[in-house]
Amino acid sequence: MVRICYAILVAILSGCGVGGTNSVPPISAEAFCAQRANSFGHFFYCGTNQGNLQFDIFPDGAKGYCDFAQENLGLVGYSAYTSSGTANPVSSQAFASGLVQNAGYSGYITCTRE
Repeated sequence: MVRICYAILVAILSGCGVGGTNSVPPISAEAFCAQRANSFGHFFYCGTNQGNLQFDIFPDGAKGYCDFAQENLGLVGYSAYTSSGTANPVSSQAFASGLVQNAGYSGYITCTRE
């Protein structure tokens, strides 16, 4: 009985993880990007599977890139991109749409931040 109690106590204190370690999930893409900031706040996470827009390696395996704000925005922003892999932060969805329609951009991505 003492051995069983001791084994349970050791398992509890070691966190019951693999190899006796706690398994801590990696930080989210938004939290990763939030580690960077400019005068307009934390960077945005812009999620995309487009191969030439994979600018950052995220701990949680997310795909995409971190982008900065060029003005005071809330928690949602937009990034217009070209087929060659250029991405530019923009102030609104309407502006991003205008770049796609009139300036040769391929599309835009909705970006989020903490």
